[in-house]
Amino acid sequence: MDNISAEAPHRAIVVNARRLVAAYKTLEIMHDLIKDTSVAALTLVAAGTMRQFRTTCFFIVTVVIIYSLHDRRWDRLDVADVATLLPLLSDDADPHAKSEVYNPNRILKAMSYTNTHLYFWLKFAIHTVGLAMCGFAWMILTFHWGAWVDHTDSMQEWAKPFVDDEEDGNVLGMQVVVGTIMFLLHLTFEFANYYEMCSVMPRTANHGVWDPREHGIPLKYKLFGLPSMWFTSNEALHDLKHWIDMANPVSKTCEIYPQEIAFYAMKGHDEREHIHAALKEAKLFDGRRRRFVSDDSSGARKGKALDIELCFFDTKLRRIGCKYPGEFLIMGDVDINASKSVHSMRARQQECAQPEFERAKGTSALSFVHSNLRWPWIGNR
Repeated sequence: MDNISAEAPHRAIVVNARRLVAAYKTLEIMHDLIKDTSVAALTLVAAGTMRQFRTTCFFIVTVVIIYSLHDRRWDRLDVADVATLLPLLSDDADPHAKSEVYNPNRILKAMSYTNTHLYFWLKFAIHTVGLAMCGFAWMILTFHWGAWVDHTDSMQEWAKPFVDDEEDGNVLGMQVVVGTIMFLLHLTFEFANYYEMCSVMPRTANHGVWDPREHGIPLKYKLFGLPSMWFTSNEALHDLKHWIDMANPVSKTCEIYPQEIAFYAMKGHDEREHIHAALKEAKLFDGRRRRFVSDDSSGARKGKALDIELCFFDTKLRRIGCKYPGEFLIMGDVDINASKSVHSMRARQQECAQPEFERAKGTSALSFVHSNLRWPWIGNR
């Protein structure tokens, strides 16, 4: 049973469920536009002259790079891979422990992660070079239109390899416009994804937990509103990354994608219980040495629990006595004994391998029970 919380959780992943559904639809529209634009770009190839061939090569390479970056980011919103992997993974156990320790960390090992900071810097470089190329291309194009009066000789030298006559200008113009639209859509998608899925709430002036019901919307979220999900503290985000890094023995974990947790939890009641148990009970496990990391000075191999709550936030509710609307809904206590004996999500997990938000009509409602409260979030696409 799920309960309304009187206090903001101290260590939690909070899913703003209504916003998440709306944000996913918006991101899906942008994804479709980027995908359609990349397909349309293939119709703009031209090689009538060497200049047209040169601009077309730049254009096609640029489109491929932009779409590759975008598709990698879009794939992180689809948890079908996570659901497919889960039945093939097992919870880690310490073979030398004196007693059995419950450690539901399979979901942490199934999550996607980036194992190097090189990708971040590569993406930053590509975006920087892309902006410079857009500016240069528009400069050349406007010069061809006759908009440049001064510095004509120097601009002529810059423009000569790309455009000379009217036909060259027509080809360059179409490619620059389409490429710019695609690049701006990609940057908008990147910003929206980061804003919605990678947020951490700030601390209050007294270093307490930020409660949107009492403190309102933080300044950095004033313009666009509360994000789709957030961590209540940097410590919770750091610990989740550390638990995932320790459980994966083959590579370092540099970046994680917590939106997979949110989307997987939205699939149904069993998935929410699985996520809740993992975030609350998963132990710090050293995958390289195959043992739990001790949580006390005695060295007892019981493992330190992750101890992060899974919470949902409803902006359509309001608590009496609070200044601002919104309400936290937390998962009730999971029957741990039942979870131990049933790692029985295998049939359900195979069903969850369907595309995101595509479920049978009979399972299209997400329900939270408190005073007969029900939330019918997700319909069929």
